[in-house]
Amino acid sequence: MIKINKDTKPKILEDNAKQWTDEYLTALKQSTPVPPHIKYRYQHNDIKDALEKETHGKCAYCESKIKHVAFGDIEHILPKNKNACPELYVEWTNLTLACEVCNCTNKKDYYNPSDPLINPIADEPDKYLMAFGPFIYQVPGERKGELSIAILDLNRSELIERRKEKIENLLPLVDKWKKETNETYKKLLYSQIKKEAESDKEFSFIINSYLKQINFYN
Repeated sequence: MIKINKDTKPKILEDNAKQWTDEYLTALKQSTPVPPHIKYRYQHNDIKDALEKETHGKCAYCESKIKHVAFGDIEHILPKNKNACPELYVEWTNLTLACEVCNCTNKKDYYNPSDPLINPIADEPDKYLMAFGPFIYQVPGERKGELSIAILDLNRSELIERRKEKIENLLPLVDKWKKETNETYKKLLYSQIKKEAESDKEFSFIINSYLKQINFYN
């Protein structure tokens, strides 16, 4: 998980967020279910396109490239149900992109103000999480990290396998860089490796942690 920097709010939200929120809150008070045309307004294409751009098409939690396997879900970091934060129904800073496993299978409607999960927009995830190889651990003493790993299942087997593959694919390039004596070529290799740790790449948190552990950035 890495920190997400929010882009500009889409115009559709600039123009309609207050009205949509008011109508959603009113509908929640009724005895009947919220009508779909009100409940799912946040799924507007302009909103999803903006979220895909700022997350680089990755799940905000596990960093999987979503469109490799699915369409991706618009995620409410704090749930929009009436027992949580319905007033944040279309709040731009409460919306992000998540894979179906993190969003619907694991996190679901988890909400506990006394024991919150890491918020990838408001928090600095590396304050709470650290990585060794393909595994993610909580920073010692950081309960928010421990809880986020457990609830989101950030070490589920398919993630570990894909992270391990990512590291192993990088190893030959790192090995060449370590052994190279020609400064020009060494700088070229360094640039290629560094690109694999940029925020748009899948599992960049894991790759950055690995590179720090081998003193790549020194």
